[in-house]
Amino acid sequence: MSFLRQRKTTSQIPLYTGLQIQTSSSAVPIQIVYGANKIAPNVIWTGGFSYTTEKTKAGKGGGSISGYDYRCGFALGLCEGPINAVGGVWSGQSITYLWNLGLGLFYGSMPQTPWGYLTASFPGQDLAYGGLAYVATASFDLGSSPSLPSLSFDVHGLLVGTGLINSWDANPALVIQDLLTNPQYGVGFPAASIDSTTLLGGSGGSSYQAYCTAAHLALSPVLANQEAASSILSRWLQLTNTAAVWSGGKLKFITYGDAPLTQSGVSFIPNVTPIYDLADDDFVISDDADPVEVVRSDPFTAKNWVTLETLDRNNWYDATPVQVWDQNAIELYGLHMDSSITAHEICEPSIGRISAQLLLQRSLYVRNTYQFKLGFEYCLLEPMDLVAISDVGLGMNKFPVRIVSIEEDGSGILSLTAEDFTGGAATAAAYPVQAGSNTALDHGVSPSPVNQVIIFEPPPDLTNGVAEVWIAISGGLAPIYKLADGTTGES
Repeated sequence: MSFLRQRKTTSQIPLYTGLQIQTSSSAVPIQIVYGANKIAPNVIWTGGFSYTTEKTKAGKGGGSISGYDYRCGFALGLCEGPINAVGGVWSGQSITYLWNLGLGLFYGSMPQTPWGYLTASFPGQDLAYGGLAYVATASFDLGSSPSLPSLSFDVHGLLVGTGLINSWDANPALVIQDLLTNPQYGVGFPAASIDSTTLLGGSGGSSYQAYCTAAHLALSPVLANQEAASSILSRWLQLTNTAAVWSGGKLKFITYGDAPLTQSGVSFIPNVTPIYDLADDDFVISDDADPVEVVRSDPFTAKNWVTLETLDRNNWYDATPVQVWDQNAIELYGLHMDSSITAHEICEPSIGRISAQLLLQRSLYVRNTYQFKLGFEYCLLEPMDLVAISDVGLGMNKFPVRIVSIEEDGSGILSLTAEDFTGGAATAAAYPVQAGSNTALDHGVSPSPVNQVIIFEPPPDLTNGVAEVWIAISGGLAPIYKLADGTTGES
């Protein structure tokens, strides 16, 4: 035996003296959750790390260490509070609940009482975290790994259930009002500068709030990253078929809805009466220009297939594409698919289908624009107003259009751009949508019997002379066995 032979060593499991943290940062913004949605937490405190040894069965030489069992206390920040509740908890690939994990919930009230465990065991570290919803535990069983498992939480946050469509989603009008004006986390927009008549209102009006409820539109957005408020607002309004207009020192919210709707006891009655009937005598004509110039878009460029990537609350908040299309337009002009729109604010497929249908109908039926000029006496007109146009040369007699922009030159002449107003195009028919399901596979079930797979080259007569390889597979019969009473059966 060579004295240079390497000595055998016994592998030891490394001993950790602290929690291995993977998701903690002091630079990330505190999330804002409206309605109910799934979010990932951020570690805000850890302490009380401990371990116990696990030994093999003792022999002549005594037992040896085979592993360690780790435990630790921690607090995980969720989002702005106060929240309503926490539903399911995703721990790795399984779903459980707070009490099964030994987690306590702090709702994020203002003010908020500090965690009693920190006050007693770690004085000086017992921050109240006022306004922050978080979960905490004094001793969490980490198992053989000193790292936290991957945890996500179904948070029922701000304005949950205010959409009146279900128990979770929030009304977009209330969400926008809170985001713009909340003194703690809002963008600081003056409440006095919001036209509350167009934003908020009960049944029987034309407000944005009434429209969203009656049209079956509700959102559960999560604001987890830094983003311009104008970008957030534009996305939410696009998904809910509405436009924001700044006029007269007020921010107004005007929906494209063009038909009466009723849902959850709330009625929406749109204002579809043109404000003015404009004829040739009303237009300001310069040089040899036509009173009304029409720009017609090519129907071959209109998108006739729209896809929204939504979340499905009934399927563990998995990303779910919602697709709508117009078969008649596809057959006439070919398939023209729009780029997929990420809409994780929508957590119900039925809501996603209505939103996608409204986007599709607007793409197909609002394609023409109209440009004309008016005198300063029409200065009270605003974008989203309806006017009727009569132009003999174009064969238009009280043709309704919707104003989309107004510009004023130095002499007070107003240059207006309008779009088609086609009654019914801004209203989506309600169709039932099958909810997704996520049934776990039972890997303990014995597989069904199959016959032996046959791989062969078919004769040229069957493949028109093309060299191919075919595979044949079929289900087999279960083996026959004899029972104790003499009868037979299949296993």
